[in-house]
Amino acid sequence: MGADGVATVHLPATGLALFEPVRKTDSASVAVRDTGVVTLENTYYHLELRSADGSVTHLMDRESGREIVNTAARDGFNELVRVVGLERAAGTTGSVDFRISRGPVFDSIEVRRAGSYEPVTEYRLYHSVKRIEIRNLLDRSRMPAVTDAGKTNVYQFTFPLLPGRTIESFHYESGFGMTMFPQDYLPGARMDAVVSHGLVFTAGDFHVAIASPQAFYWVVPGLSKRPWQLWQNEVLSSAWRKNDSGGTRDYGNYIFPTVEPGLPDGLAFVYELDSWSGPWTDGEAYRRIWDAVMEPVSEFESRLPCGSGKRGNESLFGTNQPDVVVIAAEMSLTHPGSVVLRLQNLASEKRLTKVKLPIDGLDASEVDLSEIEVGAQRLPVKGHELEVDLKSHATVSILLSRPAK
Repeated sequence: MGADGVATVHLPATGLALFEPVRKTDSASVAVRDTGVVTLENTYYHLELRSADGSVTHLMDRESGREIVNTAARDGFNELVRVVGLERAAGTTGSVDFRISRGPVFDSIEVRRAGSYEPVTEYRLYHSVKRIEIRNLLDRSRMPAVTDAGKTNVYQFTFPLLPGRTIESFHYESGFGMTMFPQDYLPGARMDAVVSHGLVFTAGDFHVAIASPQAFYWVVPGLSKRPWQLWQNEVLSSAWRKNDSGGTRDYGNYIFPTVEPGLPDGLAFVYELDSWSGPWTDGEAYRRIWDAVMEPVSEFESRLPCGSGKRGNESLFGTNQPDVVVIAAEMSLTHPGSVVLRLQNLASEKRLTKVKLPIDGLDASEVDLSEIEVGAQRLPVKGHELEVDLKSHATVSILLSRPAK
């Protein structure tokens, strides 16, 4: 909120929060001596980094006592690898320095690598949110030039998970819910990569989600056996694909300075890790992924509105079914003063769902994407509650408006 203050709050789902700025607490940043391991912890996690390169050697969920990193894997957790063609290439790191910073919102470890094309990595542990955030900065100007079209360089971050387990399946967010890999795949489908913003791995009643707002694709190397097994329990996130040469009609083969004019040399790739215990539901996993990658819309006011208080810090909409999620609540484009609420059923069975509304006395009707009413009957609304029947994996749009006078 600027140089004068900082606020930390839990934001309600599909709702709003009003808060006043508080006086900022000074942050402390200290260099760390090389003792082989660099550590940081909070209420939720205990984090240990390898001093040689800054990758994660241990990540303990303190609430469950479960280790998240598969230390038996060849690669470190959040280790950068460069693949040339089909082979890995040696990387350069140079000297590695660590700084621990403690602030009012989160504590962090910053890893600086003097001679690397990954000059900075930051690990953040938040005080009031159970989540670890990883920010990896890649610098294109330090990457080797690629002049052979057959030797494309791919930069990947490695994430080996859940030691002592055999991972034969996982879930990922597919745009219309949670897909189970490989059980939901048809014979002959591609089995080495998935495109998604988030993956969830499960060991009994313990779940780990890795999400990224920038995910290109995740490599999921499998063992050549049946049933399918994840090699070393490791997934790789492909962050950067680099090839500097191309054929042109006028100049022949040409070395391009960048594939996109104005693209900066330095780009940060962000990963969010979350873990929890409890029974599996598609809705809970879906929310964990999107809570991590979506940024709230914020506005700054010189003063809080009159009468604001508890009513100003709540979810405006909610459902009584864990597998039914609110994926959008937006102002109508065709009915001034009305709101379109979009619901999605992630389950394979139909759900009779009760939806909590912010006020009573609203009219509700199902509409299509053009906001034209579907069917002749209005949806039943009783007070602050709307009832709607959603078929399996259905997405429904509902127009909410005040009754005409």
